[in-house]
Amino acid sequence: MALTGDGKSKWGILVFASILLLGLMGVPVFAAYAQVTIPPPDQTGVTPLAAPDPATTNPRYLSGFGLDDAYTIFYEDRGDTAGCAFGARIYYNQTTTGAFGFAAASTATNICDTHFVVKDWPITIPAPDPNAGDYAYRGWGAVGNNPSHTFYVSNDLTNWTLISVFTFTDPGGVAPGEGVYYGFHDIVELDGEYYGFAEMNSGRTVIVHSLLGDDVWEVVASVGGLNPAHGPLHLGFFPGITGPTPTGSFLLMQVDGQLVYGKTSMPGDDSGIYLAINPPAAQAATPAAAAAAFADPANWTWRDGSTGLPDADSLILGSTAGAGGHDILETWSPPMSDPSGDWVLLYTGEYDAGGGLGNRAFGCAAVTSDCTVTIPPSAPVMPAATATRQGGADDPFSLPETGFPPGVGTRLPARPSGRPYWETSLRLLIPALGVELPIVGVPLFGGEWDVTWLAGQAGYLEGTAFPTLPGNTALAAHAVAPSGLPGPFANLENLVYGEQVVILSGGSAYIYEVRENLLVRPDDRSPLRHEEYDWLTLITCEAYDALNGTYGYRRVVRAVLVAVESR
Repeated sequence: MALTGDGKSKWGILVFASILLLGLMGVPVFAAYAQVTIPPPDQTGVTPLAAPDPATTNPRYLSGFGLDDAYTIFYEDRGDTAGCAFGARIYYNQTTTGAFGFAAASTATNICDTHFVVKDWPITIPAPDPNAGDYAYRGWGAVGNNPSHTFYVSNDLTNWTLISVFTFTDPGGVAPGEGVYYGFHDIVELDGEYYGFAEMNSGRTVIVHSLLGDDVWEVVASVGGLNPAHGPLHLGFFPGITGPTPTGSFLLMQVDGQLVYGKTSMPGDDSGIYLAINPPAAQAATPAAAAAAFADPANWTWRDGSTGLPDADSLILGSTAGAGGHDILETWSPPMSDPSGDWVLLYTGEYDAGGGLGNRAFGCAAVTSDCTVTIPPSAPVMPAATATRQGGADDPFSLPETGFPPGVGTRLPARPSGRPYWETSLRLLIPALGVELPIVGVPLFGGEWDVTWLAGQAGYLEGTAFPTLPGNTALAAHAVAPSGLPGPFANLENLVYGEQVVILSGGSAYIYEVRENLLVRPDDRSPLRHEEYDWLTLITCEAYDALNGTYGYRRVVRAVLVAVESR
Protein backbone atom coordinates (compact mmCIF):
# COMPACT_ATOMS: atom_id res chain seq x y z
CA MET A 1 0.00 0.00 0.00
CA ALA A 2 1.44 3.40 -1.00
CA LEU A 3 0.66 6.42 1.13
CA THR A 4 1.64 10.04 0.70
CA GLY A 5 2.56 12.49 3.47
CA ASP A 6 3.50 16.11 3.45
CA GLY A 7 5.86 15.70 6.40
CA LYS A 8 4.85 19.05 7.84
CA SER A 9 4.40 19.16 11.57
CA LYS A 10 2.83 22.17 13.24
CA TRP A 11 5.98 22.77 15.17
CA GLY A 12 8.43 22.51 12.35
CA ILE A 13 11.20 20.07 12.14
CA LEU A 14 10.35 18.22 15.12
CA VAL A 15 10.38 18.58 17.26
CA PHE A 16 11.79 16.98 18.47
CA ALA A 17 11.13 20.66 16.99
CA SER A 18 13.22 20.08 17.69
CA ILE A 19 15.91 19.76 25.12
CA LEU A 20 17.29 20.15 27.98
CA LEU A 21 18.56 18.73 30.51
CA LEU A 22 21.74 18.08 30.51
CA GLY A 23 23.42 19.44 31.37
CA LEU A 24 21.06 20.13 28.97
CA MET A 25 18.31 21.85 30.22
CA GLY A 26 19.07 25.41 29.61
CA VAL A 27 17.54 27.99 31.77
CA PRO A 28 18.57 30.96 29.83
CA VAL A 29 19.34 33.85 31.98
CA PHE A 30 21.23 34.47 28.77
CA ALA A 31 20.84 31.74 26.21
CA ALA A 32 24.45 31.50 25.20
CA TYR A 33 25.70 31.30 28.77
CA ALA A 34 23.23 29.59 31.05
CA GLN A 35 23.24 25.85 30.58
CA VAL A 36 21.89 24.00 33.57
CA THR A 37 22.43 20.43 34.66
CA ILE A 38 19.97 18.29 36.58
CA PRO A 39 22.46 16.08 38.43
CA PRO A 40 21.79 12.91 40.35
CA PRO A 41 20.37 12.30 42.83
CA ASP A 42 16.89 12.96 41.56
CA GLN A 43 15.82 16.58 41.95
CA THR A 44 12.10 16.17 41.32
CA GLY A 45 9.26 16.15 43.80
CA VAL A 46 8.07 12.89 45.29
CA THR A 47 4.40 13.58 44.62
CA PRO A 48 2.76 13.20 41.21
CA LEU A 49 1.02 15.87 39.19
CA ALA A 50 -2.54 16.39 40.36
CA ALA A 51 -3.87 16.09 36.81
CA PRO A 52 -4.48 13.92 34.95
CA ASP A 53 -6.01 12.59 38.14
CA PRO A 54 -3.68 9.85 39.50
CA ALA A 55 -6.63 8.19 41.22
CA THR A 56 -8.31 7.48 37.90
CA THR A 57 -5.41 6.61 35.61
CA ASN A 58 -2.63 4.03 35.39
CA PRO A 59 -0.47 5.60 32.63
CA ARG A 60 2.32 4.13 30.49
CA TYR A 61 4.09 5.08 27.26
CA LEU A 62 3.76 8.82 26.70
CA SER A 63 3.84 10.46 23.28
CA GLY A 64 2.42 13.63 21.81
CA PHE A 65 2.92 16.85 19.90
CA GLY A 66 2.74 20.60 20.47
CA LEU A 67 5.10 23.45 21.31
CA ASP A 68 6.34 25.09 24.50
CA ASP A 69 3.42 25.24 26.99
CA ALA A 70 0.64 24.15 24.58
CA TYR A 71 0.67 20.46 23.75
CA THR A 72 -1.27 17.20 23.63
CA ILE A 73 -0.15 13.94 25.25
CA PHE A 74 -1.32 10.41 24.54
CA TYR A 75 -0.83 7.49 26.87
CA GLU A 76 -1.89 3.91 27.49
CA ASP A 77 -4.07 3.53 30.61
CA ARG A 78 -3.20 0.15 32.11
CA GLY A 79 -6.21 0.57 34.39
CA ASP A 80 -8.67 0.42 31.49
CA THR A 81 -8.46 -2.80 29.51
CA ALA A 82 -12.20 -3.43 29.13
CA GLY A 83 -12.90 -4.73 25.64
CA CYS A 84 -9.21 -4.75 24.72
CA ALA A 85 -7.87 -7.83 22.96
CA PHE A 86 -4.35 -6.55 23.63
CA GLY A 87 -2.78 -3.52 25.25
CA ALA A 88 -5.01 -1.01 27.02
CA ARG A 89 -7.27 1.90 26.19
CA ILE A 90 -5.43 4.89 24.68
CA TYR A 91 -6.28 8.27 26.23
CA TYR A 92 -5.24 11.84 25.53
CA ASN A 93 -5.08 15.09 27.48
CA GLN A 94 -4.33 18.65 26.39
CA THR A 95 -2.85 21.76 28.01
CA THR A 96 -2.19 25.35 27.01
CA THR A 97 -0.42 26.29 30.23
CA GLY A 98 2.26 23.64 30.60
CA ALA A 99 2.52 20.68 32.92
CA PHE A 100 0.07 22.04 35.47
CA GLY A 101 -2.63 22.79 32.92
CA PHE A 102 -3.88 19.27 32.21
CA ALA A 103 -7.55 18.48 32.72
CA ALA A 104 -8.36 16.20 35.64
CA ALA A 105 -10.12 13.77 33.29
CA SER A 106 -8.53 12.56 30.07
CA THR A 107 -10.43 11.66 26.89
CA ALA A 108 -10.64 8.02 25.81
CA THR A 109 -10.01 7.10 22.19
CA ASN A 110 -11.70 4.25 20.31
CA ILE A 111 -8.56 2.07 20.26
CA CYS A 112 -6.57 -0.24 22.49
CA ASP A 113 -2.84 -0.53 21.87
CA THR A 114 0.58 -0.24 23.45
CA HIS A 115 3.66 1.93 22.77
CA PHE A 116 1.31 4.29 20.92
CA VAL A 117 3.14 7.16 19.17
CA VAL A 118 1.19 10.12 17.74
CA LYS A 119 2.17 12.95 15.37
CA ASP A 120 0.18 15.90 14.05
CA TRP A 121 1.44 15.27 10.52
CA PRO A 122 -1.25 15.44 7.81
CA ILE A 123 -1.36 12.51 5.38
CA THR A 124 -3.37 11.40 2.36
CA ILE A 125 -4.52 7.78 2.08
CA PRO A 126 -4.92 7.17 -1.66
CA ALA A 127 -7.59 5.20 -3.46
CA PRO A 128 -8.50 2.36 -3.82
CA ASP A 129 -7.97 1.97 -0.07
CA PRO A 130 -11.45 1.95 1.53
CA ASN A 131 -10.21 4.61 3.99
CA ALA A 132 -8.94 6.91 1.24
CA GLY A 133 -8.91 10.60 2.14
CA ASP A 134 -7.03 13.36 3.94
CA TYR A 135 -6.23 12.98 7.63
CA ALA A 136 -4.68 15.39 10.15
CA TYR A 137 -2.98 12.91 12.49
CA ARG A 138 -0.96 9.69 12.38
CA GLY A 139 -0.44 7.06 15.05
CA TRP A 140 1.57 3.85 15.40
CA GLY A 141 1.09 1.06 17.94
CA ALA A 142 2.83 -2.19 18.85
CA VAL A 143 0.09 -4.91 19.07
CA GLY A 144 1.50 -6.34 22.26
CA ASN A 145 4.68 -8.38 22.56
CA ASN A 146 5.04 -9.64 18.98
CA PRO A 147 6.58 -8.32 15.74
CA SER A 148 3.28 -6.86 14.43
CA HIS A 149 2.61 -3.12 14.51
CA THR A 150 -0.37 -0.92 13.72
CA PHE A 151 -0.75 2.23 11.63
CA TYR A 152 -3.69 4.57 12.29
CA VAL A 153 -5.00 7.91 11.00
CA SER A 154 -7.49 10.37 12.52
CA ASN A 155 -9.02 13.79 12.10
CA ASP A 156 -10.30 14.38 15.65
CA LEU A 157 -7.83 12.62 18.02
CA THR A 158 -10.64 10.51 19.51
CA ASN A 159 -11.69 8.30 16.58
CA TRP A 160 -8.82 6.47 14.92
CA THR A 161 -8.99 4.39 11.74
CA LEU A 162 -6.75 1.33 11.46
CA ILE A 163 -5.04 1.39 8.07
CA SER A 164 -2.86 -1.71 8.39
CA VAL A 165 -0.93 -4.12 10.55
CA PHE A 166 2.71 -4.30 9.46
CA THR A 167 6.19 -5.55 10.38
CA PHE A 168 9.62 -3.96 10.00
CA THR A 169 12.00 -5.20 7.32
CA ASP A 170 15.75 -5.50 7.79
CA PRO A 171 17.28 -5.35 4.30
CA GLY A 172 20.72 -4.54 5.63
CA GLY A 173 20.92 -7.49 7.99
CA VAL A 174 21.45 -5.23 11.00
CA ALA A 175 19.83 -7.75 13.36
CA PRO A 176 19.28 -11.02 11.46
CA GLY A 177 16.47 -13.08 12.95
CA GLU A 178 15.48 -10.44 15.49
CA GLY A 179 12.12 -8.68 15.39
CA VAL A 180 11.04 -5.20 16.44
CA TYR A 181 8.62 -6.14 19.20
CA TYR A 182 7.99 -3.06 21.30
CA GLY A 183 7.73 -0.51 18.53
CA PHE A 184 8.62 3.13 18.14
CA HIS A 185 10.04 5.46 20.73
CA ASP A 186 9.45 8.58 18.67
CA ILE A 187 9.80 9.55 15.01
CA VAL A 188 11.25 12.64 13.32
CA GLU A 189 10.83 14.07 9.82
CA LEU A 190 14.08 15.02 8.06
CA ASP A 191 14.57 16.01 4.44
CA GLY A 192 11.03 14.90 3.59
CA GLU A 193 11.56 11.38 4.95
CA TYR A 194 11.09 9.79 8.37
CA TYR A 195 13.42 8.30 10.98
CA GLY A 196 12.82 6.80 14.39
CA PHE A 197 14.15 4.70 17.25
CA ALA A 198 12.49 1.33 17.77
CA GLU A 199 12.97 -1.25 20.50
CA MET A 200 13.61 -4.95 19.91
CA ASN A 201 12.68 -7.73 22.29
CA SER A 202 16.39 -8.60 22.58
CA GLY A 203 17.18 -5.28 24.25
CA ARG A 204 18.57 -3.76 21.07
CA THR A 205 17.64 -0.23 19.93
CA VAL A 206 17.57 0.31 16.16
CA ILE A 207 17.24 3.31 13.86
CA VAL A 208 14.40 2.81 11.38
CA HIS A 209 13.50 4.68 8.19
CA SER A 210 10.39 5.28 6.06
CA LEU A 211 10.05 7.22 2.81
CA LEU A 212 6.48 8.34 3.54
CA GLY A 213 6.05 7.99 7.28
CA ASP A 214 3.33 5.35 6.94
CA ASP A 215 3.37 1.57 7.39
CA VAL A 216 6.52 0.73 5.37
CA TRP A 217 9.60 0.81 7.61
CA GLU A 218 13.05 -0.70 7.44
CA VAL A 219 15.83 -1.12 9.99
CA VAL A 220 18.91 0.86 8.92
CA ALA A 221 21.29 0.72 11.90
CA SER A 222 21.79 -0.51 15.43
CA VAL A 223 22.39 2.31 17.89
CA GLY A 224 22.37 0.78 21.38
CA GLY A 225 21.60 -2.18 23.58
CA LEU A 226 22.84 -4.69 26.09
CA ASN A 227 26.33 -5.07 24.67
CA PRO A 228 28.84 -3.12 22.56
CA ALA A 229 27.84 -4.97 19.38
CA HIS A 230 24.44 -3.25 19.59
CA GLY A 231 25.91 0.22 19.00
CA PRO A 232 27.53 3.16 20.81
CA LEU A 233 24.74 3.61 23.39
CA HIS A 234 25.53 0.65 25.62
CA LEU A 235 23.15 0.06 28.56
CA GLY A 236 24.21 -3.35 29.81
CA PHE A 237 25.46 -4.60 33.17
CA PHE A 238 22.98 -2.77 35.37
CA PRO A 239 21.66 -4.82 38.32
CA GLY A 240 18.55 -6.76 37.41
CA ILE A 241 18.57 -5.45 33.86
CA THR A 242 16.04 -6.92 31.43
CA GLY A 243 16.93 -4.75 28.47
CA PRO A 244 17.50 -1.04 27.82
CA THR A 245 14.62 1.16 26.71
CA PRO A 246 14.77 4.23 24.47
CA THR A 247 12.18 6.62 25.80
CA GLY A 248 10.87 10.08 25.13
CA SER A 249 10.85 12.39 22.13
CA PHE A 250 13.65 13.58 19.89
CA LEU A 251 14.28 17.17 20.84
CA LEU A 252 16.36 20.00 19.44
CA MET A 253 18.20 21.51 22.36
CA GLN A 254 21.33 23.36 23.32
CA VAL A 255 23.85 21.33 25.30
CA ASP A 256 26.96 23.03 26.65
CA GLY A 257 26.64 25.79 24.08
CA GLN A 258 26.03 23.61 21.00
CA LEU A 259 22.85 22.63 19.18
CA VAL A 260 22.07 18.88 19.32
CA TYR A 261 19.30 16.37 18.91
CA GLY A 262 18.58 14.88 22.32
CA LYS A 263 16.99 11.53 23.18
CA THR A 264 16.49 9.93 26.57
CA SER A 265 17.10 6.28 27.39
CA MET A 266 16.92 4.10 30.48
CA PRO A 267 18.28 0.74 31.62
CA GLY A 268 15.93 -2.17 32.16
CA ASP A 269 16.02 -1.79 35.94
CA ASP A 270 14.46 1.71 35.69
CA SER A 271 17.31 3.12 37.75
CA GLY A 272 17.40 6.45 35.94
CA ILE A 273 17.11 8.41 32.71
CA TYR A 274 20.21 9.05 30.58
CA LEU A 275 20.60 11.60 27.79
CA ALA A 276 21.99 10.70 24.37
CA ILE A 277 22.83 13.43 21.85
CA ASN A 278 23.58 13.80 18.13
CA PRO A 279 25.33 17.13 17.37
CA PRO A 280 26.10 16.57 13.64
CA ALA A 281 22.43 16.04 12.74
CA ALA A 282 21.36 19.25 14.48
CA GLN A 283 24.19 21.32 13.03
CA ALA A 284 24.13 19.98 9.46
CA ALA A 285 24.25 22.54 6.66
CA THR A 286 21.49 20.95 4.56
CA PRO A 287 18.39 18.81 5.25
CA ALA A 288 19.96 15.89 3.38
CA ALA A 289 23.09 16.10 5.51
CA ALA A 290 20.96 16.26 8.67
CA ALA A 291 19.10 13.08 7.67
CA ALA A 292 22.33 11.21 6.91
CA ALA A 293 23.90 12.31 10.19
CA PHE A 294 20.81 11.34 12.17
CA ALA A 295 20.82 7.79 10.75
CA ASP A 296 24.54 7.24 11.45
CA PRO A 297 24.85 5.53 14.85
CA ALA A 298 28.41 6.80 15.20
CA ASN A 299 26.99 10.30 15.70
CA TRP A 300 24.99 9.27 18.78
CA THR A 301 26.84 9.55 22.08
CA TRP A 302 25.96 10.15 25.69
CA ARG A 303 25.58 13.80 26.65
CA ASP A 304 29.24 14.09 27.68
CA GLY A 305 30.41 12.79 24.29
CA SER A 306 31.26 9.31 25.59
CA THR A 307 30.13 5.95 24.25
CA GLY A 308 29.82 2.54 25.88
CA LEU A 309 28.37 2.46 29.37
CA PRO A 310 27.06 5.89 30.42
CA ASP A 311 28.51 7.52 33.49
CA ALA A 312 26.92 9.79 36.06
CA ASP A 313 27.43 12.88 33.90
CA SER A 314 24.82 11.56 31.47
CA LEU A 315 22.27 10.64 34.17
CA ILE A 316 19.71 13.42 34.07
CA LEU A 317 16.90 12.01 36.18
CA GLY A 318 17.00 9.31 38.82
CA SER A 319 14.48 7.10 40.58
CA THR A 320 14.22 7.43 44.36
CA ALA A 321 13.95 4.42 46.61
CA GLY A 322 12.33 4.05 49.99
CA ALA A 323 9.30 5.60 51.61
CA GLY A 324 7.92 8.47 49.60
CA GLY A 325 10.07 7.61 46.60
CA HIS A 326 9.10 6.90 43.02
CA ASP A 327 10.21 4.85 40.05
CA ILE A 328 10.41 6.60 36.64
CA LEU A 329 8.97 4.53 33.80
CA GLU A 330 8.88 6.55 30.54
CA THR A 331 9.49 10.14 29.51
CA TRP A 332 8.29 12.67 26.92
CA SER A 333 9.23 16.32 26.29
CA PRO A 334 7.23 19.13 24.65
CA PRO A 335 9.18 20.53 21.68
CA MET A 336 10.59 24.01 22.23
CA SER A 337 10.54 27.05 19.98
CA ASP A 338 13.88 28.06 21.51
CA PRO A 339 16.37 25.16 21.68
CA SER A 340 18.30 27.01 24.40
CA GLY A 341 15.20 27.39 26.55
CA ASP A 342 14.18 25.54 29.67
CA TRP A 343 13.51 21.89 28.99
CA VAL A 344 10.48 20.19 30.54
CA LEU A 345 10.57 16.44 31.06
CA LEU A 346 7.20 14.77 31.62
CA TYR A 347 7.25 11.19 32.80
CA THR A 348 5.10 8.35 34.00
CA GLY A 349 6.12 7.10 37.40
CA GLU A 350 5.23 4.57 40.04
CA TYR A 351 4.87 6.32 43.40
CA ASP A 352 5.02 5.10 46.96
CA ALA A 353 1.61 5.88 48.42
CA GLY A 354 2.60 4.64 51.87
CA GLY A 355 2.59 0.90 51.26
CA GLY A 356 5.37 0.69 48.69
CA LEU A 357 5.49 1.47 44.99
CA GLY A 358 2.31 0.86 43.03
CA ASN A 359 0.50 4.15 42.47
CA ARG A 360 1.18 5.09 38.83
CA ALA A 361 0.77 8.73 37.77
CA PHE A 362 2.42 11.56 35.85
CA GLY A 363 5.41 13.54 37.04
CA CYS A 364 7.35 16.52 35.77
CA ALA A 365 10.96 17.69 35.98
CA ALA A 366 12.52 20.96 34.82
CA VAL A 367 14.91 23.59 36.03
CA THR A 368 12.14 25.99 37.03
CA SER A 369 9.99 26.50 40.08
CA ASP A 370 7.05 25.34 37.95
CA CYS A 371 8.47 21.83 38.01
CA THR A 372 9.59 21.71 41.63
CA VAL A 373 13.31 22.44 41.36
CA THR A 374 15.48 25.51 40.93
CA ILE A 375 19.19 25.09 40.24
CA PRO A 376 21.51 28.08 39.74
CA PRO A 377 22.79 28.41 36.17
CA SER A 378 26.37 27.58 35.34
CA ALA A 379 28.27 28.87 32.30
CA PRO A 380 29.68 26.29 29.86
CA VAL A 381 33.04 26.67 28.18
CA MET A 382 32.29 28.50 24.93
CA PRO A 383 34.14 27.59 21.73
CA ALA A 384 37.16 29.68 20.90
CA ALA A 385 36.22 32.65 18.75
CA THR A 386 37.80 32.94 15.32
CA ALA A 387 37.04 35.68 12.84
CA THR A 388 37.41 35.11 9.12
CA ARG A 389 40.28 37.60 8.99
CA GLN A 390 43.24 36.71 11.15
CA GLY A 391 46.23 38.79 12.22
CA GLY A 392 46.98 42.48 12.03
CA ALA A 393 45.38 45.63 13.32
CA ASP A 394 42.07 44.88 11.61
CA ASP A 395 41.18 41.92 13.83
CA PRO A 396 37.75 42.75 15.36
CA PHE A 397 37.88 43.53 19.07
CA SER A 398 34.18 42.94 19.64
CA LEU A 399 30.80 42.72 17.96
CA PRO A 400 29.56 46.10 16.69
CA GLU A 401 27.24 48.28 18.75
CA THR A 402 24.09 48.60 16.66
CA GLY A 403 21.70 50.71 18.71
CA PHE A 404 20.97 54.17 20.06
CA PRO A 405 19.26 55.21 23.31
CA PRO A 406 15.61 54.13 23.06
CA GLY A 407 12.91 56.78 23.22
CA VAL A 408 15.14 59.79 22.54
CA GLY A 409 16.65 61.27 19.40
CA THR A 410 20.40 61.13 18.74
CA ARG A 411 22.19 63.67 16.54
CA LEU A 412 24.68 61.83 14.36
CA PRO A 413 28.17 63.18 13.67
CA ALA A 414 29.40 63.60 10.11
CA ARG A 415 30.45 60.32 8.52
CA PRO A 416 34.28 60.04 8.21
CA SER A 417 35.28 60.34 4.58
CA GLY A 418 38.07 57.77 4.87
CA ARG A 419 35.78 54.88 5.82
CA PRO A 420 32.81 54.93 3.46
CA TYR A 421 30.16 52.25 3.25
CA TRP A 422 29.89 50.71 -0.19
CA GLU A 423 26.74 49.79 -2.07
CA THR A 424 25.83 46.24 -3.09
CA SER A 425 22.95 44.97 -5.20
CA LEU A 426 21.90 42.58 -2.41
CA ARG A 427 18.78 42.75 -0.27
CA LEU A 428 17.93 41.03 3.02
CA LEU A 429 14.45 39.62 3.70
CA ILE A 430 13.17 38.25 7.00
CA PRO A 431 9.56 37.24 6.20
CA ALA A 432 8.55 36.39 9.78
CA LEU A 433 9.47 39.91 10.94
CA GLY A 434 8.29 41.80 7.85
CA VAL A 435 11.84 43.07 7.26
CA GLU A 436 13.33 43.94 3.85
CA LEU A 437 16.59 45.92 3.72
CA PRO A 438 19.31 46.81 1.25
CA ILE A 439 22.73 45.46 2.21
CA VAL A 440 25.75 47.80 2.30
CA GLY A 441 29.36 47.01 3.08
CA VAL A 442 30.85 48.22 6.39
CA PRO A 443 34.67 48.43 6.50
CA LEU A 444 36.68 46.85 9.29
CA PHE A 445 39.06 49.54 10.52
CA GLY A 446 41.26 49.50 13.57
CA GLY A 447 39.50 46.44 14.97
CA GLU A 448 36.01 47.96 14.72
CA TRP A 449 33.00 48.05 12.43
CA ASP A 450 31.37 51.46 12.80
CA VAL A 451 27.69 50.92 11.96
CA THR A 452 26.52 54.34 13.20
CA TRP A 453 25.16 55.45 9.81
CA LEU A 454 23.37 52.27 8.71
CA ALA A 455 19.89 53.80 9.14
CA GLY A 456 17.44 51.47 7.39
CA GLN A 457 20.10 49.20 5.93
CA ALA A 458 21.81 45.96 6.87
CA GLY A 459 25.59 46.18 7.10
CA TYR A 460 27.78 43.41 5.72
CA LEU A 461 30.76 43.25 8.08
CA GLU A 462 33.94 43.31 6.02
CA GLY A 463 36.27 40.41 6.71
CA THR A 464 33.50 37.85 7.09
CA ALA A 465 32.42 35.78 4.09
CA PHE A 466 30.80 37.84 1.35
CA PRO A 467 27.02 37.19 1.29
CA THR A 468 25.96 34.01 -0.59
CA LEU A 469 29.52 32.61 -0.65
CA PRO A 470 30.66 29.64 1.51
CA GLY A 471 31.70 30.65 5.00
CA ASN A 472 30.18 32.73 7.78
CA THR A 473 28.57 36.01 6.62
CA ALA A 474 27.86 38.59 9.35
CA LEU A 475 25.15 41.22 8.84
CA ALA A 476 24.33 43.91 11.42
CA ALA A 477 21.43 46.35 11.71
CA HIS A 478 20.08 48.69 14.36
CA ALA A 479 17.81 47.52 17.15
CA VAL A 480 17.01 51.16 17.95
CA ALA A 481 17.29 53.83 15.26
CA PRO A 482 18.81 57.32 15.82
CA SER A 483 15.24 58.59 16.22
CA GLY A 484 14.89 56.45 19.34
CA LEU A 485 12.28 54.31 17.61
CA PRO A 486 12.65 50.56 16.93
CA GLY A 487 15.16 49.75 14.19
CA PRO A 488 15.04 47.02 11.51
CA PHE A 489 16.40 44.33 13.88
CA ALA A 490 14.32 45.34 16.90
CA ASN A 491 12.46 42.01 16.93
CA LEU A 492 15.34 39.71 16.05
CA GLU A 493 14.86 37.83 19.33
CA ASN A 494 11.51 36.52 18.04
CA LEU A 495 13.02 34.43 15.24
CA VAL A 496 12.77 30.71 16.01
CA TYR A 497 14.33 27.55 14.68
CA GLY A 498 13.36 26.78 11.06
CA GLU A 499 12.18 30.27 10.10
CA GLN A 500 13.63 31.70 6.90
CA VAL A 501 16.09 34.50 6.21
CA VAL A 502 16.59 35.34 2.52
CA ILE A 503 19.29 37.18 0.57
CA LEU A 504 18.22 38.38 -2.89
CA SER A 505 21.05 38.52 -5.42
CA GLY A 506 20.19 39.28 -9.02
CA GLY A 507 17.53 36.80 -10.02
CA SER A 508 18.28 34.34 -7.22
CA ALA A 509 16.99 33.96 -3.67
CA TYR A 510 19.41 32.37 -1.20
CA ILE A 511 17.22 30.83 1.50
CA TYR A 512 18.64 30.27 4.97
CA GLU A 513 16.93 28.58 7.92
CA VAL A 514 17.45 29.68 11.51
CA ARG A 515 19.42 27.23 13.64
CA GLU A 516 20.29 29.33 16.71
CA ASN A 517 19.05 32.48 18.46
CA LEU A 518 21.50 33.53 21.16
CA LEU A 519 22.29 36.37 23.55
CA VAL A 520 26.04 36.97 23.93
CA ARG A 521 28.36 39.55 25.43
CA PRO A 522 29.88 42.20 23.14
CA ASP A 523 33.39 40.72 23.45
CA ASP A 524 32.24 37.20 22.55
CA ARG A 525 33.48 36.75 18.98
CA SER A 526 32.33 33.14 18.68
CA PRO A 527 29.42 34.16 16.39
CA LEU A 528 32.12 35.15 13.85
CA ARG A 529 33.76 31.73 13.84
CA HIS A 530 34.68 30.21 10.50
CA GLU A 531 32.22 27.86 8.78
CA GLU A 532 32.83 25.53 5.85
CA TYR A 533 29.26 25.83 4.58
CA ASP A 534 27.25 28.95 3.77
CA TRP A 535 26.07 30.41 7.10
CA LEU A 536 24.45 33.77 7.80
CA THR A 537 24.87 35.52 11.17
CA LEU A 538 22.56 38.43 12.06
CA ILE A 539 23.72 40.76 14.85
CA THR A 540 22.04 43.54 16.81
CA CYS A 541 22.10 45.07 20.30
CA GLU A 542 20.02 44.23 23.36
CA ALA A 543 19.72 45.29 27.03
CA TYR A 544 20.36 49.06 27.03
CA ASP A 545 21.97 50.39 30.21
CA ALA A 546 20.90 54.00 30.70
CA LEU A 547 23.52 54.57 33.41
CA ASN A 548 26.50 54.07 31.11
CA GLY A 549 24.74 54.63 27.79
CA THR A 550 25.71 51.29 26.26
CA TYR A 551 24.13 47.98 25.34
CA GLY A 552 25.23 45.08 27.52
CA TYR A 553 24.55 42.22 25.09
CA ARG A 554 24.29 41.30 21.46
CA ARG A 555 21.41 39.35 19.95
CA VAL A 556 22.76 36.82 17.43
CA VAL A 557 20.73 34.73 14.99
CA ARG A 558 22.58 32.06 13.01
CA ALA A 559 21.05 30.50 9.89
CA VAL A 560 22.32 28.00 7.31
CA LEU A 561 21.73 27.91 3.55
CA VAL A 562 19.12 25.28 2.63
CA ALA A 563 18.06 26.28 -0.92
CA VAL A 564 18.66 28.62 -3.85
CA GLU A 565 15.65 29.58 -5.96
CA SER A 566 15.05 31.73 -9.03
CA ARG A 567 12.99 34.88 -8.42
